[in-house]
Amino acid sequence: MGGLVVLICMVVSWMFIHRWSQRDKKGPKTWPFFGAAIEQLMNYDRMHDWLVNYLSMSKTVVVPMPFTTYTYIAVPANAEHVLKTNFNNYPKVIYITSFLVSVINHMLWHHV
Repeated sequence: MGGLVVLICMVVSWMFIHRWSQRDKKGPKTWPFFGAAIEQLMNYDRMHDWLVNYLSMSKTVVVPMPFTTYTYIAVPANAEHVLKTNFNNYPKVIYITSFLVSVINHMLWHHV
């Protein structure tokens, strides 16, 4: 029983320290394990306004999620840097593309 209380106190302390370290952060606030998913769900009905608010403070916004991270870029020169000038230096989502190709192939040939 005492070990469980200590474990719960450690987890709560870790979450508090994590949130406290983000007090001056310009982007969305995150939670351990959940990333910014909680903040996105709280702003679901005004998602575009929520994102524009962050983009007005910083021209590039990184939104960490539980299994991926989204990066939104508002400056055309920065977008060109990522998509054209240094395309090979940034990770791509190849596995999703190959999955979609196989699904579309299946739909075309099996008429599902």
